[in-house]
Amino acid sequence: MTKKVDQAKSALVFEIDPTECPFREFRDNELQPEFWGLGPAACRATMLLSKTSTKSPGDHVWVDEQTQPLPRSVRRYLHGWVRAEDLAMSRWEAEAVVFEDNGGGKMSVADTQLSHSQVLLRSSFCRRMLSACFILERIDGMVVEHQWENFVFSIGTEGWRAKYHIYSPGTKPGGGTQHRPGLSKNGCYLVRLFYLGVWRCIWVSDQVPIDATGAPLLPFSPLINRTPAAKPGLKQAPITVTSSVVHMWPLLLCKALLKVAAPDMNSDEDVDCLEDEAFEEFNIMHCLTGSMNMMYHITDAEELWNLICKEVPLFSWDDDDDTLTSTVKSRNTKKPINKETAVVRRGSITTIVIEDSKNQPPYSLPGITPGHEMDLLITMARDVPLKKPLPEPEVALWKHYRWIDWARRHGLYEAYDCPRTRFLKVTGLLKSSYAPHLLDVQSTESITYGFREEHGKTTPIKKGGGKDVIRSNTGISVTQQVKDDMREWMQYSSMKELIKNINVLYHPSMYQSTSAGSNPPIRITKGTANRSLDIQAPKSAPLYLQIDGPDENVLRISLNMLHPRVLFNSGVPIVDHIEPAYLILERFEWFKDCEVPMAKAFIQTRGYDSVEIKFPPGRHFCRIWVHSRMNWHLMLLSESTLLLGSRDIIQCAAVRECSWASRYLLNISTAFSNWARINKSSLNIIDASKDFYKSYQPDLIWDPKVVGYDKPFLHWMFRQALQSLLMKRLQHADFRAVCTVLRHYFHDPEFGMLQKPSPPKSLREIVDADPCDCIMPESEEIEIIDEQIEEQVLEEKSIVDAETMVKLLRVPVVPITSQVCELATKEVPCGILKDKREKAIRRHEAATILQAHWRGTWARKCLNTRVTFTPEVMKAVMDNAFGNLESLSALMNEFFGLYPGTKNAYSVASALSGVYGLHQYNGSCPVTPQCKWIPYFQGVFFCHAAVKVHFDVQSSFQYHCTMAVYNNDTGVQMPQAYNSHITFDFLPNAHGYTVIGHGTVNQPIGCNHDVHWHLTVLCSVNGAFHVCDNDIDFCKETPLPSAKKLHFEEMFIPNRRNILGGIQISVTKHEAVSFRAAATSPDANRDSALLSARSLKSNKIVKASASGKNRSNTKVM
Repeated sequence: MTKKVDQAKSALVFEIDPTECPFREFRDNELQPEFWGLGPAACRATMLLSKTSTKSPGDHVWVDEQTQPLPRSVRRYLHGWVRAEDLAMSRWEAEAVVFEDNGGGKMSVADTQLSHSQVLLRSSFCRRMLSACFILERIDGMVVEHQWENFVFSIGTEGWRAKYHIYSPGTKPGGGTQHRPGLSKNGCYLVRLFYLGVWRCIWVSDQVPIDATGAPLLPFSPLINRTPAAKPGLKQAPITVTSSVVHMWPLLLCKALLKVAAPDMNSDEDVDCLEDEAFEEFNIMHCLTGSMNMMYHITDAEELWNLICKEVPLFSWDDDDDTLTSTVKSRNTKKPINKETAVVRRGSITTIVIEDSKNQPPYSLPGITPGHEMDLLITMARDVPLKKPLPEPEVALWKHYRWIDWARRHGLYEAYDCPRTRFLKVTGLLKSSYAPHLLDVQSTESITYGFREEHGKTTPIKKGGGKDVIRSNTGISVTQQVKDDMREWMQYSSMKELIKNINVLYHPSMYQSTSAGSNPPIRITKGTANRSLDIQAPKSAPLYLQIDGPDENVLRISLNMLHPRVLFNSGVPIVDHIEPAYLILERFEWFKDCEVPMAKAFIQTRGYDSVEIKFPPGRHFCRIWVHSRMNWHLMLLSESTLLLGSRDIIQCAAVRECSWASRYLLNISTAFSNWARINKSSLNIIDASKDFYKSYQPDLIWDPKVVGYDKPFLHWMFRQALQSLLMKRLQHADFRAVCTVLRHYFHDPEFGMLQKPSPPKSLREIVDADPCDCIMPESEEIEIIDEQIEEQVLEEKSIVDAETMVKLLRVPVVPITSQVCELATKEVPCGILKDKREKAIRRHEAATILQAHWRGTWARKCLNTRVTFTPEVMKAVMDNAFGNLESLSALMNEFFGLYPGTKNAYSVASALSGVYGLHQYNGSCPVTPQCKWIPYFQGVFFCHAAVKVHFDVQSSFQYHCTMAVYNNDTGVQMPQAYNSHITFDFLPNAHGYTVIGHGTVNQPIGCNHDVHWHLTVLCSVNGAFHVCDNDIDFCKETPLPSAKKLHFEEMFIPNRRNILGGIQISVTKHEAVSFRAAATSPDANRDSALLSARSLKSNKIVKASASGKNRSNTKVM
């Protein structure tokens, strides 16, 4: 039976991707002994094989098949490898443990620096690793990111500890107090690190690199502590105590991080430098937390201070009863309970990197010992004294120039002064040196005794002071805890010159986050999967992104690439130099093509890198290209709403309104409803009117040059948009009833009336500009009077017709000529034309006076007539303008349509629905085993107005998909879209446009199955481009049919010029046909032609010739 099982195992073949990450994803259900020490492929093979009796992992010593990378400082002195237990016993006679249960104690600065002094002095990588652990232990409220159904982890009450990342055989999943990794008998340990978008298993051994003297080259030493002397006055050396155990977690964590960092083991062959590599494309904090690390290189001190104040809590005073509230800072949004302790905000962790200061003299930077480059955690910032000053005395203004200035000059006003000196509360492993032999200097305090004494003065000095003058009689002695806390405060001005960069760690769980990758993990869960995470990036198309928010949109992007040396260390040969991964983000607008794309963000890395970009308020669309020959992972964080996916997903989102836009629209609806329903005699009418008029105010800058109108015209512009919308949606009788009420409420008698265009110049100015100076003779004037009398009696036809009068009143153009002289004839001289023109002008002026009188009467009637919103009028207004989101979106779209310049003043202009039209079509088609060309659909779209269109084709077939568009009137193919972002411009025609979608493969699939396709059509005008019956009055939409394929094969004898085959097609209506010819031999020449037989005569319509390649053509008939 065992022999049959072995034969079945040997018959199984597993496909292995050589570019797959060698570190498999961490899962709680894969911590069993049979999966211990296995990579991704071996783990999958173990799951498929049946369980048989195998050798226990503890029965043999585990050998790491991967190469263990080492930093340059270790490679220079490497002499050999020794197991951790043997080295601890032989060198210190101590016991090796993974961690020591010390009741949740944190890393001690003194113990760590004294124990690992040689390693810290030599290796910059070890300094960074231990500093990161020191910082994370001092963060309150830490949680493990990226948890899901098969990975659940909780951190104990003591906070983050490095032991939570280390597992040994038998360690239970879940974390908490039960997470107690012990010694591994075979020397194999699992370290959980975040890499390429997931928590991964990094297998390391307990082998310790040593030098020629047997000293460890990585952090593996017993803790050494120097206890103080028994009496403070005795000058004796402190007692050195060596621990009886050696902690293994620094060694294991360091080796795992080095496997991910993958330093070049051959980079120091011709280099005499002993310093470690820079590791600029590797981030330790990202690996330990799974959060996004942003590195800012800011040279401006003010900008750097603003960033720090934005990310860390600000110190503020407690509100004491005996002090004035005017002295308390107004921006204490992060006010702590205790004025000297605060919890770092869970949203981010802020650290700064101090440049190498070994060459600086001691005490040059108060609070920091000059030494190596170091990482410091910023826990709080302040620009006020720690002790709240007394409220300033209320004195007359003239005393400020005499008494107060004199008191300041003589030091009598210190208790009232509030200096705005900036301080940062920082801590770090290497901030102060407790090992003089390590950094060769002594430590100093950031706040000296003189500083505390100065800020401890809360009582002004007065002559003859008594008990009532003394505010506090506390002594100047402080406890050691307060002393240590005050040592953490450092003056910002003294350290800003040494700040190399600032790092902010953003936790994805506190922001809107999304991610994608070239090979994301496939997770099968019982519940609903989060579709915004681990999106499969398309192979030959960019990712599309939508980001929207009412405030400034800040987008943070990180790119992580599988370093080729990680594969090389795992035994996968790298033939040539692997180029880095590139990320390009471009902002675009629908239906506006850009010939030269402008990159908004750019990343180039072989490891990990991040970038931050900002967008103005509103909704924005972006394309993201990632080019990499290795696997990569992309993470995006923002406080705004994010949506990442393929083009069809973003197209569907573009027609929907944003959530914050809904709140903006509902605010307008609520304000109008309150304004309309309130009693006009009520005292609250003014407040209700203000709320309504403020509800549609712009939230961005109103530039009259861009908008085209000054801001005081806003209310008139909004009324014009409301009038236009109601005119389109209401019947004439309902429209008149609504306008009657709104005229009274808006105090606008012209609401609902068509605007008549006013002439550019008055008629009197036109007459004055006429240069004609002809004078009418007296005899002609008498004749004209007689003729006028006869005209009045006989009612004859006018001498000057309407067309001539229009020309007489036309505005003259440069060069100005006389219209009268040009139109004068012998029968109608200039004098008659002038007289007729003057009479027309007088009639117009009289009509203007009458119209003004009528409009005044009309205005008084509209304002004085008492009308209210009846239920019918209220229903008509709410249903068509203010009642629902659809009508409100239509109202604002009408407003932006009438005045396009206002879009730049409203962030909601890009977040509304009803702007674009969307149509989606689905279907399926069969695929044969030998099929290489798969037609998806073929249909005729009709265009009813000038429109711009975007197409997108998706299918369940993971190969190349494309489409073609033909104009049925001309038979000409429009530009090929492929996967590029192309806008199609369509105009109405007689026979519509044929759209054909298909897919191609390089090799036949070899089986029968169905392919499901999906077509998304995004139009700039809703309802202007779709599949319909093309009825003139009212068209009816029809489904898009799937394409039908006819396939036939023929055989031929070589060297014979024969017709291989043909097919006859009968066409009864306007139709499109696509044909494709292929041959088994790549050397064969192929000719395919489509002939038309009419009246016993063949006419060639189209011909396609090819050699060695497939060829396809489409013809509209």
